[in-house]
Amino acid sequence: MDFDSAALHRALAAAVADIGQRNLCVAFSGGLDSTALLHAARNLQHWQRRLRAIHIHHGILPDADLWSREAQAACAESGIDCAVIPVEVRQGSGESLEEQARVARYSALEAHIDDGEVLLTAQHGDDQLETVLLQLFRGAGVAGLAAMPVSRPFGGGLHVRPLLGFGRADLLRYATAHGLRWLHDPSNEDQRFDRNYLRNTIIPNIRQRWPGVAPASVRSAANCAEALRLLEELAELDLAQAGSGGELSVAALRRLSRPRQRNLLRRWIAGHGVRMPPAARLNSIIDDVVGAAQGGAALVRWGQTEVRRFDDRLLLAPLLPPLDATAPVPWPDPVAGLELGGAQGRLRCAVAANGGLDSRHLFSGRVEVGYRAGGERLRISGKAHSTGLSRLFQEARIFPWMRDRVPLVFIDGELAAVADLWVAEAFAAAPGARAMVLEWLDHPLIR
Repeated sequence: MDFDSAALHRALAAAVADIGQRNLCVAFSGGLDSTALLHAARNLQHWQRRLRAIHIHHGILPDADLWSREAQAACAESGIDCAVIPVEVRQGSGESLEEQARVARYSALEAHIDDGEVLLTAQHGDDQLETVLLQLFRGAGVAGLAAMPVSRPFGGGLHVRPLLGFGRADLLRYATAHGLRWLHDPSNEDQRFDRNYLRNTIIPNIRQRWPGVAPASVRSAANCAEALRLLEELAELDLAQAGSGGELSVAALRRLSRPRQRNLLRRWIAGHGVRMPPAARLNSIIDDVVGAAQGGAALVRWGQTEVRRFDDRLLLAPLLPPLDATAPVPWPDPVAGLELGGAQGRLRCAVAANGGLDSRHLFSGRVEVGYRAGGERLRISGKAHSTGLSRLFQEARIFPWMRDRVPLVFIDGELAAVADLWVAEAFAAAPGARAMVLEWLDHPLIR
């Protein structure tokens, strides 16, 4: 497009036209792109609210301290407050340094954005082209190829990218025309970083053949974003039919086409706030869990998450740590409670009006907490004979994979209670006796 300063000012004004009179915050590195954005934001003639800047100090390169000082000085010249936020970029987790720095940067920005504030960042059309290519090379779907959205909710406010319709050359001409000064980051020439390799080696060759590739990629990303919105709306409709209480109906899921099954599963998993599984794992959920004749033993696991099935219920839960069930644990003070460890929550006893354990047994005997070893039986009040725990769990619809994690309370070596589910008749409080009820708190879902 033909470029002039007024075009950039109009684009910025349009980007913030519908957000009301909110405060603005520019993510300011001191480089060319954010310098142009900060200058344009300062010149928003109709804006009457506060404008400030945040500079993220990554601490990776030797000149990081100098850049922070220069960024603050540049903002001070313009009468703009600039907060310098240091971050720790963790290396060695398997992700690239670029990705680790990006995650650290946005985490810090999100933490420091005020409620209702609008964060402006200076990504432009060439950045969008790089993002689309990187996502394409990773085999991304519609969500990845939608690349960077123009706006999105961010912390307690909003994140807006008003410069996606412009290229790097446009911002250079804008900055030059206004006599702006900016910092030059030598790491932008480091070909070890994927974006730099695309920017300096691959994209110049593509542009020789297809000069309009950057604006075309911006349009493609916008088209993918629109398609993504339709998929999200479809997933919401399907979730309303198949979902309940954070679970999915296997029967309802089976009635959908395979693409809709995958689409719904992605929405369901995202709603739990966990990392999305690889495509192969997503397909395994459909084939091995949803498609299994009997779902009790079927599961798919990735990272710290697992998906299981119980009857018609598809369940997603965090992966629980191994349980040390080698020996019962003493419980010297049942009223004070007992932390069970292993993400098992805690047990405590409280005074009950009726029912529960007889307090005489609870406070005079040796109380211990353990787990199933096999063969345990319990005679419940009103039953003529004892019943095996396996049968009790089955009748109570306890998930098969959780039955070995239900805590058992022993008094003087005898099974007295099964969590807060059942009390053995021999230890139950008689009418008029002081009774204590067991409470199993903060435990994982068992049925």
